Amino acid sequence: CYVTISDGEDLKASEPIQEPEKPTSKPRIIVSGYDINPSPATAGEEFTATVTLKNTSKAESVQNMVVTVSCDSPHLALQNKTNTIYIDKLDKESETDIELVYKSDLEIPEQRYNIMLSIEYDNSDALPLSSSGTIPVTVSQPLQVELEIPRIPEEVNAGDILPLSLQVINMGRSKVYNVRCVLSAPGLIPSGTAFIGNMEA
Repeated sequence: CYVTISDGEDLKASEPIQEPEKPTSKPRIIVSGYDINPSPATAGEEFTATVTLKNTSKAESVQNMVVTVSCDSPHLALQNKTNTIYIDKLDKESETDIELVYKSDLEIPEQRYNIMLSIEYDNSDALPLSSSGTIPVTVSQPLQVELEIPRIPEEVNAGDILPLSLQVINMGRSKVYNVRCVLSAPGLIPSGTAFIGNMEA
């Protein structure tokens, strides 16, 4: 008994080959530049960091961008109302600036610190993407050097020898270099510069 099935699947027929989807380039947001004012920043004072963000894509714009800011030092306090900045849209190959105002305390060590930016955004197809960036900030301690001047008699005789002892004090939190005291007084010999050298904090 032979049975012929005419409307079934041909098991010998090969399955159609599906071509893999071609990868597409996604838009990237980078930190293309920054400016610190004043630079270097001074301990105990405010400074402004202007950060430039760029959409490097030549074909796609991005939207719904959220930039979250953080810092690697507890001595730097953000003065903006929030550490999150929202940007509605950034066209292809376009740039936008954000301003961050920080204030450092007087106890901050003199060195370089990092401000980190975490960037989340959507491409034109509402696909969520992310990137990050870092900008360095150098903080210096203010120089506070004081000179204690000794008491000098109001009247002296010509030819008298006046022993003068000057005390220089470094009141700051950083080391100072090449300290010197310039002495200038009419009729006083010798006059010139007394070199003291480096002084620790």
